[in-house]
Amino acid sequence: MKRVATLVLTVLMFCAHPAKSDERFVPVGRLWSDSSDKATVPANSLECPTEKIPTLSSIQTKQFRSFTSVMSASRAAKLSINFYGSATGSFQSSDLVVVADTRRGDTCLARDGKTTLLYGQTTRVTVLLKQLQVDGQVNFAVVAANATMTGKSNFVEVDSFGVPAEVQQELLKVKTVVSSGGLNVENFSRFSDQLNKTEALALTAPNGSVERIAILDTLNESEFRRGIAATFALYYISQGKGCEVAIKDFKAKTPESKSGIQDTYDLVTNGCVVSPSGRGKAGELLDKVSVKQN
Repeated sequence: MKRVATLVLTVLMFCAHPAKSDERFVPVGRLWSDSSDKATVPANSLECPTEKIPTLSSIQTKQFRSFTSVMSASRAAKLSINFYGSATGSFQSSDLVVVADTRRGDTCLARDGKTTLLYGQTTRVTVLLKQLQVDGQVNFAVVAANATMTGKSNFVEVDSFGVPAEVQQELLKVKTVVSSGGLNVENFSRFSDQLNKTEALALTAPNGSVERIAILDTLNESEFRRGIAATFALYYISQGKGCEVAIKDFKAKTPESKSGIQDTYDLVTNGCVVSPSGRGKAGELLDKVSVKQN
């Protein structure tokens, strides 16, 4: 169930927030594990050759820009993004993580000869969400409003790459502004003011370094087809229709789409015949996220 939920959330997020070309860079953390599903090559290959890494002087001519990504907690963990810090408790792989970077940098080709990396400087704020109804643009105001309306807490964490110590200290104050319950309407104004102060200081800070901050997101078309098919299958399960009907009615017929439909039926309702409990599970998954098309 968790695997299906994560797959569906990924597809819905991609469709709800089409990426611009320079937004296709996905934030990464400092550590990459060879055992991670994401690391298909040795971890040290996911760095650029030293002589190709952009210099501090070259990126200082560029403007800081803000980018927001929304992903499952499972994917954030694979990317080694620090979104949980020293918090106690647990999170589910299908929980959502909002990653907000204010960054500047330049690209280079990794040692594997095919992966494009972004090196530079960034201040990063992440918010771990237990549940969020997605309807249009996701930003901190939406997160705060959602927390206040639903009564659900969230967890705010901060991180930075390449910025000098004085910027790091200001960034830490962003985290202290929010209460133990996370970002909400009550503390949103103070949170925004401190974040703006931090970003303004980063603009004028003369020192710092250059670090790897993001990787070009090359969408795996096979997995994306499976995700679309899984979403389609969930709708058919919620309607009580069997897998043969779903496979027949799905127009973009590929081996990936067929296996995506079959796997979803197996996971949700234990076969092609839809059970009452499976129908309920499918409806529950589909209700977790709403998508607004403009």
